[in-house]
Amino acid sequence: MGRQGAFTFVDHATTSDFERRWHTVQADFVEDPRRAVGEAGALVADLMDHVGKNLRQRRSELGKVRDGESDTETMRQEFRRYKDLMNRMLHGDSQIDAPQQARPQAPVSPERATQVAPQNRPPVNPNPNRPND
Repeated sequence: MGRQGAFTFVDHATTSDFERRWHTVQADFVEDPRRAVGEAGALVADLMDHVGKNLRQRRSELGKVRDGESDTETMRQEFRRYKDLMNRMLHGDSQIDAPQQARPQAPVSPERATQVAPQNRPPVNPNPNRPND
């Protein structure tokens, strides 16, 4: 997790460890289902703790970047990662494969709604029968 652009919830070595532990729990189900279910719950809780720790560390790193000199593109990419995480946590993987549907637009403040149009657009001619000056 050293680079600002790259982030994984669980590093490769830890992923291997959790997968190994899961296979052990899964194999134990045949002999003792009750114990295996308890161990599976504990394993998932351990994984959630690990991911939570990594997210807290990442958030701390981002706070340092956000408070310092960072480019907008880096922040945009990280914001998209947070958005993806929110969607996965709220809706599971079903949102990943589903086609993008129109989403409601965020409310616009009255100040923003009345702002002047960008300068790169030609001004609207209030009198279409008379050419612009």
